Amino acid sequence: MNARLLVVIALLLVGCAGAKTQLAETPEYVGPAIHSIAVDSGAGVLGDAIKVELGARGFDVPDDPETADAVVHVTASGDYQGMPQSAAIRLVAHSTGELLAAVTWNNGWGGSSGSIADRVMRQGAPDAAKSIVNALCQKIAPDKVQGHPNKMRNR
Repeated sequence: MNARLLVVIALLLVGCAGAKTQLAETPEYVGPAIHSIAVDSGAGVLGDAIKVELGARGFDVPDDPETADAVVHVTASGDYQGMPQSAAIRLVAHSTGELLAAVTWNNGWGGSSGSIADRVMRQGAPDAAKSIVNALCQKIAPDKVQGHPNKMRNR
């Protein structure tokens, strides 16, 4: 009986996939430290969650992009439940227009849309923002990546 249960669970897990965040290859950033990052005003719920996460990591997050060191541009799509489905994020230096980092993010899935397995595998905007900001920080501020070894030693 236990073996059958394990086989059923294994088959269910094969039909699922977690959220995926990918950092695009861009030249290494060697400019001045980025202290303030604005997010495009039309970025929606995911953009607002990215603002919150950037602030939590210690960045200034002004509403006016003209006063920021860099600007995050977010293009996102959602599903019928309002959950983010996929996003393309670009971090651009305000003064030069240089692409500092680019990230793509896709939500997880499991089973048929709206099923319990699907809801368990999917991320909401706050969790998606954490993954996205972690990827952006890898390029511009490695010490602000959650789980960074230097941050862990300081605790």
